[in-house]
Amino acid sequence: MILETNKTLRQYVSLFIAVIAYFAVHEGAHLLLALYYNVFEQVNFMGLGMQIAITREALSETQFIIFNLVGVVTTLVVGYVLVILTKKIVTFKLKAIKAAFYYVTLAMLFTDCIYLAVLSSFFGGGDLNGIALLFPTETTAKILFGVIGIINVFIFIKFVYPKYAAAYKEWHPIFNKIKAGIHVSLKQINS
Repeated sequence: MILETNKTLRQYVSLFIAVIAYFAVHEGAHLLLALYYNVFEQVNFMGLGMQIAITREALSETQFIIFNLVGVVTTLVVGYVLVILTKKIVTFKLKAIKAAFYYVTLAMLFTDCIYLAVLSSFFGGGDLNGIALLFPTETTAKILFGVIGIINVFIFIKFVYPKYAAAYKEWHPIFNKIKAGIHVSLKQINS
């Protein structure tokens, strides 16, 4: 399989899968809630992104807040589930599957935090328009998502990255044999 041997292609395909997975989870959550509330209008494709358009006037303020929160909460929950499953995921044999889950985990943990904390100031509020209604100021909401993003960095560094790094070392049995051989040689030298 070409994805197993070509690292660059595997990374690009995995990144593409992560983008698709992010939109499926985030916008899918918005879509399901819009359908449930019976306010769905259409799907808008904008540049690299998409958005579920709704009839805003048909929602109460609470429903509007929930509608804006559901995508963010869903992506973060999926991200945390993937963190919990990392130990199992890294045992998959195919490099392409591991790489895809790696990038999907990154997308779920960081995309919304980065957008809501920083990028929303430059590209429009999006979900922040509704989420900010929960806070005294929009800045408070941005700070909260910045803090969540920083926590996610620590979670990723502590629980995800080391497991993937170790799994990549185990892909080639020859490296394990070399490592074992060096270990035996060092024992012989020290004795």
